[in-house]
Amino acid sequence: MIKGRRMTGFANSEEDYADQVVGQRVMPFRIEDEAKALGAEFIAAPAFQPHALADGHLITGQQQAVSAVIPTTKNSPPWPLPEVVRLARRSP
Repeated sequence: MIKGRRMTGFANSEEDYADQVVGQRVMPFRIEDEAKALGAEFIAAPAFQPHALADGHLITGQQQAVSAVIPTTKNSPPWPLPEVVRLARRSP
């Protein structure tokens, strides 16, 4: 599903920070590493900055601060954000 697609997600730099704050590895895997392993072009912004990407109907955000920037993302879909959420809920 993500092979050859441009996407973002919680970046390794953010994972490193979270691990350091907690004092141990927080997650059993890293989204950035997994996405790259599956053939995605993973694009990260500086840690904890709002960042979203749209590649066709695939819309990804780097972390929770992204909710404010998804509607203004370059190449964002022409439909409103509630429609994106509705479609995502229908997807398997």
